[in-house]
Formats: sequence, C-alpha cells, structure tokens
Amino acid sequence: WTWLKDPRRWMRRLAVGALGLVIFQGVLGGLRVVWLSLDLAVVHAGVAQLFFALLAAMALFTSRSWWEGAALPSGPKRETLRRLTLATAAAVFFQILLGALLRHPGSGIDPWLAALHIGGAFAASGFVLASVLYVRWMFAEHRMLAGGAYGMAAALVVQILLGLVAYFVLLDEAGVIRPSNVQVIVNTGHLLVGAGLFVASVLTAVIGLRSERLVYQAAA
Repeated sequence: WTWLKDPRRWMRRLAVGALGLVIFQGVLGGLRVVWLSLDLAVVHAGVAQLFFALLAAMALFTSRSWWEGAALPSGPKRETLRRLTLATAAAVFFQILLGALLRHPGSGIDPWLAALHIGGAFAASGFVLASVLYVRWMFAEHRMLAGGAYGMAAALVVQILLGLVAYFVLLDEAGVIRPSNVQVIVNTGHLLVGAGLFVASVLTAVIGLRSERLVYQAAA
C-alpha cells in the first residue's frame, strides 16, 4: 500500500525494510522453537521492539502532524536534542534487552542480571528525564516534540512502578517452578509499557531530527 499511495522514495524503502524485518522475525521465532535457544529468544525480543518502533515511525511519517507541523531550526540546541534523544532511545533499547535476558530463562532472579537490569533502569531513567527536561526548557512550544517527551515521562513512571511490583512478586515466588498468574500479568505489563517507552523515545528522536530540509523533501 505504501508503494501504491506514497510518493516518497524513502518511505517505500522503509516499507520494504519493515517487510524484511517481520520476515526475519518469523524465521527467528521458528528457529528459537526448533533449537530451544535462549540466545535466539533474546534476539527475537529485540527485533520485535525494532519492528514495532519502525511501524510507529511510519505511522508518524504519514500523519497530518508530520506534514503540517513546524520543523526545528538548525543550531546547537537541535544538535544537543538530537544527541540526547538518540542516546535515550539506545539506552531504553539496551534496558529492554537486559530485561529479556532476565526474563526468558524462566528460572527466577539471576543476581548478576538483576543487578545489571536495575543499574540499567537508573541509566535509562536518567536519559529519559534529561530528554524530557531539555524539551521542556528549550522546545516547550513545539507541540509534537513536547507530546513525545511527555509520553516518555508518563511511560517511565508506569514502567518503574511495574518493575518494582514485578521484582517483589518474583521474590515472593522464589523457588516456585510454575509462575503464578500475577507474575505473568505483571511481567507482561512491564514488557508492554517498556515497548511503549521505547517507541515514545524513538518518535521523540525522529521529531527532533525533522529539519526544514527533511520537511521540504517530504512535501516534494
């Protein structure tokens, strides 16, 4: 549909990339089942997040807000925003991978992985807060950018609360072979909100990268 209706060459390439990525994800899922590989399970989880973020970005690129919204002017402020938001998206993605490493073995809490995940949570939260505050201080009048930043802030609060609940549920069920429904629901919610936080960070970074030149190319 993108090839039929969207005149932008780069959007068509993104559509082909999305198709290739979801095929690759299906192959990974099949191999993970056949080989019973925990390593593939983690890779599968990471690719799923990338695919979700790519589709969200494509939805943004086809929205009226993208076509009609004001682009950020070039300069030191936008360059700082670009670096900060890209670092934030990378930190959140790395934290998601740490969560997958902690979750997929299904054998309780590994102390080393738990420590890495908790440390990563502090680092990712710091990047998210820094991005939100920078947008609030420097670009509060830009509605699209502010919306992405506030979306990150809201997801971060919910994610931290779910992470604490998930941790205490795991401690309470230590030694239990089969996880309870509560553990499954909390862990799944933690995963879903983490995906939402990652998408919000990616979209905020993309909006920050949207220059006047890119708007002109999109309109052309």
